Amino acid sequence: MDKAQALAKARQFAETAHSAALDKLFRQFHEKLKESRAQMAANGNLMSGGMIKETARINAERITALLQSRLDCLLEGFELHHVTLDDELVVNIINELTVLRCAWIEHAAE
Repeated sequence: MDKAQALAKARQFAETAHSAALDKLFRQFHEKLKESRAQMAANGNLMSGGMIKETARINAERITALLQSRLDCLLEGFELHHVTLDDELVVNIINELTVLRCAWIEHAAE
């Protein structure tokens, strides 16, 4: 298997593994947000600056977990398919994660 095939298989593995992790992470953080909102509502603080701050904190935590999951899945795929990390691949991974981070931040309030 040549380098391009190994890289394609590693990325395919990462996509599949990350898709499975995405659902779990989205449910987990949706539940955290729901619990936080319920607690703030019980205290009469649902429409407060504290709730905005807490929502932002939870969204930041979610985005960090999603990015870490994506990186872990990529690295596992590369290891599984014996893809060597060179400078070009590292730059590509950083760029990919940066694009994902920007997109997830932009859509965090939705």
